[in-house]
Amino acid sequence: MPGGEALTAWLRSRVYRVRGHSMNPWAQSGDYLLLGRFYPRHARPGRVVVVEHAEFGTIVKRILDVTADGSLRLTGDASVSSSVKAIGDVPIERVIGRVLLRVRSR
Repeated sequence: MPGGEALTAWLRSRVYRVRGHSMNPWAQSGDYLLLGRFYPRHARPGRVVVVEHAEFGTIVKRILDVTADGSLRLTGDASVSSSVKAIGDVPIERVIGRVLLRVRSR
């Protein structure tokens, strides 16, 4: 099928598999997340995003707040998640995508 490889590559870049327990019970390890493009106007408390964090790598977190300089303050849903202080303010440019859909692995 023409374009099939391009479609597969696009889907892979937009699907993220959850690893870890910081977003339990909302997302569990092994779940899949379909990501959409993220624009600064999408930044609002409660939205779930995937970001490339300087220290923790690729992580899934919920937006807690948007700072005056446009950075995101992020949090996990579970008590085992890194603290808001440990995560720090994340520049909005580090967002890979916003979560559009969660698919349970089991």
